[in-house]
Amino acid sequence: MLDVTDLLERAKTDRERAARTRAKAARLTGLCDRLQVREGAVVLDRRATVLEAMANRQMVTLARQWRR
Repeated sequence: MLDVTDLLERAKTDRERAARTRAKAARLTGLCDRLQVREGAVVLDRRATVLEAMANRQMVTLARQWRR
């Protein structure tokens, strides 16, 4: 299992890739191509959100264990 730092780093990377993907979509002229690239950015954002949620759950679990 990945630790919290790794999860957050991966989420950050996905968010950065999503931003670059959106910039690429803005440069494309074809509507179909632009929509496909934007969908890729949405997928990266969703994956980043999942990774952040996993990191948050791990942090909560670690905090509970530490309190005991």
